[in-house]
Amino acid sequence: YQPVPIKPLALEMFYQASDANTYMDVAAGTLSALDVKGGLVADRLLHEPLYADASYHTLKGALAGQDIQTTSIALSTQTRLDEYETRAQLSYQQLRVHDYGFNPFLYTHAPATPREAYHTIGFHVSLQPVRPELHELHYRFSVYTGIYTSSQHAFEWGLRLSMPVDKQIKHDLWIQADIHLQEYVLFTDLPSTRQNFLLCWKPAATKQIGQLRIRAGLSPALGEKIYLLPDLRISYPLYNGMLTAEAGLRGEVQQNTYQQLTEQNPHLSAYSHMHQTMSTRLFGAVSGSVLPGLDYRLQLAYTLMKQMPVWQSMTYNQHELWNQFYVSYISSIKRFEIDADVRYMLSPNEEAGLTFGYHPLLGSLPAFTTWYYAASTAGLFVESHPLKKLNARADLFFHGAASREGSFPVSEAPDHLKAGLDMNLQVHYQLHPRCILSAYGYNLFNTHYMPLYQYPQTGIRVSGGCRIQFGTR
Repeated sequence: YQPVPIKPLALEMFYQASDANTYMDVAAGTLSALDVKGGLVADRLLHEPLYADASYHTLKGALAGQDIQTTSIALSTQTRLDEYETRAQLSYQQLRVHDYGFNPFLYTHAPATPREAYHTIGFHVSLQPVRPELHELHYRFSVYTGIYTSSQHAFEWGLRLSMPVDKQIKHDLWIQADIHLQEYVLFTDLPSTRQNFLLCWKPAATKQIGQLRIRAGLSPALGEKIYLLPDLRISYPLYNGMLTAEAGLRGEVQQNTYQQLTEQNPHLSAYSHMHQTMSTRLFGAVSGSVLPGLDYRLQLAYTLMKQMPVWQSMTYNQHELWNQFYVSYISSIKRFEIDADVRYMLSPNEEAGLTFGYHPLLGSLPAFTTWYYAASTAGLFVESHPLKKLNARADLFFHGAASREGSFPVSEAPDHLKAGLDMNLQVHYQLHPRCILSAYGYNLFNTHYMPLYQYPQTGIRVSGGCRIQFGTR
């Protein structure tokens, strides 16, 4: 479950770009921060819709090596082929970070830190019928292929094929038979390659019986193992539709490709093992609107996971200079989950929201070397449009304390990583129909909490900038 923000049009940030804008957005600030974004409508080059956009971000924290650079470039187009709307995108992304977490048992200050660099080149195409009502089946097709490389001599090739298919049999009966295929191959300087394959067929039927909606499916999947993934859901509205109760059982497989894992933790060793994670979740939820403008969703779940990945610190070995991570896997673990999402329209120009998650692990845990797990997260935001040309938003976020699990041969290792409470703020003023001034504040409480062991967050950062729109399609 991932909460879906409910965002009224009245509170849409007026600086957000669509694929029809030619614009330039530049912001600079403390900690050597620089953000540059731009978009270009280039239809004349192909005599078809063509949009180019690019972004660049750089930041240097107070610690040695605590810097990051990201770059992205994309070309997007769409056209009509016979009865199909076709969209295509060619993209490039780059991430550069340093392994600035160092072994405190060998050094009292950070030595020169190695740099990690990740590059992604991808091509994505999707096709969808222009008039789906003329076809007996509703379907669309998409394909993605790309390469992902790192400075650790790792090269991963990926292919994803997806074709969702559904059909309405009767006014109260729908069926679907989605097909998904994902293939990844990782090459390193080791003599063997690592293949990560997953083919899944998702047949299901949905039946409406009065106000009761029932969905039932069982998805066979072929990957690292043969899986059978249940998809059972029942929902029923109560109190004249003000509340909807839902319950179900759902299975999922997470591939844990090298790209997926390093996007979560860029300080990961390329020599880690890659295993797929299967989770089966039994859940119950209520959602609805108890008052005008107040929307909510609360979900309780009990999840069984097999091959759950955790980040194992490498500095348990006192000969390691820098703190990279290996991936270790818990063969079987249970988790209790509480998730809440609340949105409230205070007025036509003001909105507030709260998200909360608490996911403690249950039962005994394996005695890996150092790894940490934070069970709780929370976020609170307030967004306001007090003046016609002024928009402001504040985000308060909480990252729970992480407990150290497993054994660790050095007694100085902390039992907990402290919790973090911090705030971001952004203000935008429309100086001209084509010009918007912006100011940003990040980590305003200056809490250097560690989402990863020995990798504290940067401190306070303040920046300001301007966005200029040159034209639209």
